[in-house]
Amino acid sequence: MRWPLLLVLTACEGTPLERFTLGDAAVMDARGDSGVFVADSGRLDATDFDGGQIVDVGVEPTDAGVLDSGVEPQPCGFEADLLGDRMLLIGEPFSPNPEVPGTRVRRLVVGEDGMLRNSNEHLDVGFRPQRIEIMPRGDWALVLGEDGELASVSLGATMQVVDQVSLPGAGYGDLRLSPADGLVWVVGSNVNETSGISTVRLSCNGMLETEARPFFPMRLASSLALLPQGRAVLLGGQTVFEPVDPLDVRLLSFEAPGWRQVQGFDLWMDFIDAERIDASPDGRWLFLPNGSPFSKEGNEVMVAVIAGDQISEAQRFSNLEDAREALFSPDGATVLVSLLSPGQVAVFEQRVGGFEERRRIRGIGLAEQMALVRRDRLAGRVYVTSVDPNGGPNIAILQIEGPGQVTDLGQFELGSGLERIPGALAVTP
Repeated sequence: MRWPLLLVLTACEGTPLERFTLGDAAVMDARGDSGVFVADSGRLDATDFDGGQIVDVGVEPTDAGVLDSGVEPQPCGFEADLLGDRMLLIGEPFSPNPEVPGTRVRRLVVGEDGMLRNSNEHLDVGFRPQRIEIMPRGDWALVLGEDGELASVSLGATMQVVDQVSLPGAGYGDLRLSPADGLVWVVGSNVNETSGISTVRLSCNGMLETEARPFFPMRLASSLALLPQGRAVLLGGQTVFEPVDPLDVRLLSFEAPGWRQVQGFDLWMDFIDAERIDASPDGRWLFLPNGSPFSKEGNEVMVAVIAGDQISEAQRFSNLEDAREALFSPDGATVLVSLLSPGQVAVFEQRVGGFEERRRIRGIGLAEQMALVRRDRLAGRVYVTSVDPNGGPNIAILQIEGPGQVTDLGQFELGSGLERIPGALAVTP
């Protein structure tokens, strides 16, 4: 199947720079520094991957793929202080008809006390939302679809879709932001060349500029955790089919024009399934949940330590059924792990040399995605998607009070019906 993609590159002032169409894959010539993009209508094979970097596939550049605008993107202030009310966005992946996917995003207002109230506003983005992130300034959101649709949403008086792009064909679930430069990193998982990290830039006026050149290919890529100093950890790459790859964790460095693999590590001996990994703010610790029911190491959470260019296992916790996502507190002293089937959130506290599980917060039905307020007086407020058997869809509200100390503040009811079940979740950080 071909995945045509129209890219519109704009500067912060919104002036179009270039338009071109990509076929199945966008690759850069192995000579690398020419700045030439190649539209490849063919398929790459295993020989096209070399340590996470695309090498020359023998395709000649075309005139339609040349980008030579000479215009550098300017900072847009996305990381500036919060504008207006803090808000919570919820993806609604279901509709009243079970056979029709839900395509709406719902907005709730976060009060000064951190509690939620209805805004009675929905936005139809045209695809099933899988992950949402909000820029710190609070005026823009990125909404990711499970099939690679990515939309920029203006969060003004009314929500509006400003731009949308389609990413390479894969299953999508993780989305990370670099507000200082407007970069958006999206992780797609597949068994072929469309799997990896796509780089998109959000321009000042909300247009999405798809950066074709820095695509980082990695089979079965799953989740990305950002580290200080332009580094990150990528979960993925482990394969039991040709070419066999035992490595499941990669240390990456973001250097122009894109991600570069620093080192790869074989930390798991069996299959790993994680919705989202996370790293501590200081970049020292890494939490890797494995909720796979098909793995001998399933229902476990690994704690890894990052030291220089090395990542190694430090601890492992078991009996964490259906572990989905990990989330560090702003100070790194507390970690939450959502447990989907049991409807629980496990609380870990950092101790000397590692972590200790302190408690389980129960009664959070089908706990999965979590969203964290990272600054200001609400720092440590956590929102969790929940569907209780008796109470219906809701958002559970937690507060991290101190190391390993988390208070359950109750739930905000979303109403009855399939269309009210929450999926993706984001709060103004």
